[in-house]
Amino acid sequence: MSDGPLDMRMDQTIRATAADLVNHTDEKTLADLIFQLGEERRARKIARAIVRARPLRSTLHLADVVERAVPRTGRLHPATKTFMALRMAVNEEPKELDRLLEIGCGWGTLAIEAAQRGAKVVGLTLSAEQKSWADAKIAEAKLSDRIEIRLQDYREICEQFDAVASVEMVEAVGQRWWPAYLDSIARNLKPGGRAAIQLISIDARIFDGYSRNPDFIQAYIFPGGMLIDEPRFERLTRERGLSWQDRESFRLDYAETLKQWRERYDAAVRGGRLPGFGERFHNLWRYYLMYCEGGFRGSGVDVIQVTMVKA
Repeated sequence: MSDGPLDMRMDQTIRATAADLVNHTDEKTLADLIFQLGEERRARKIARAIVRARPLRSTLHLADVVERAVPRTGRLHPATKTFMALRMAVNEEPKELDRLLEIGCGWGTLAIEAAQRGAKVVGLTLSAEQKSWADAKIAEAKLSDRIEIRLQDYREICEQFDAVASVEMVEAVGQRWWPAYLDSIARNLKPGGRAAIQLISIDARIFDGYSRNPDFIQAYIFPGGMLIDEPRFERLTRERGLSWQDRESFRLDYAETLKQWRERYDAAVRGGRLPGFGERFHNLWRYYLMYCEGGFRGSGVDVIQVTMVKA
């Protein structure tokens, strides 16, 4: 949402700055310039503008340079967070993706971002509403020739892809189906292909008790959902000829995201922008957001990105 003339002037400055930065060939210099931007909102906007303007290979290399330059403070620099997802599903010598399978494509945003960077994407969902929305956004982006959204179960697909992406899908399948989920990844990846997975895990020391006793989220928000026992899941992954590497944890950033979601939700309620939802629902949703934030801040719950490579 624009804040008026000042915000418009800032956006014009961002576009000009991004255009100037894109012309730099020295990646270390470019990374240093990103850090010098100062204010987080502006840094993130410029980082995104650079991502959109640079070739995939160059952007991914820049992401590596930026991350190496980040002081290890326990939190990720905004520019690093912007580039993190782009590093996934490519090897250390990045190349243009050919076919990408997204298991659990949601509303289509990741598919659109990948297609804009050269990938041909097949996205899977079981929701007719998600498919309809995603198809419309894809057509609006003029990418219908590069993205196919299918109403298809991940257990049914058997094709060959250069890469697989799946963001917080595995928590929805339940522990019983972890092997089938990983079988699908292994089956659909070409040899040497890479899968980029984002998942939410729970401390393995309490997993057995958690899995036997549905918690608040399982009872009220995601029936049938199950957070991941990471050591057990990693073992199942390796048993299928997939590596487990480049693990990234960012639970504190997720906690901050949840806090901001709650603040924005409260502002929307106060502003009357959520008609049709009563106080009981609002209290339930606030509790859900606070419940999750507490889990991430307390370290009992983590969110990670991991790369799996098929032998």
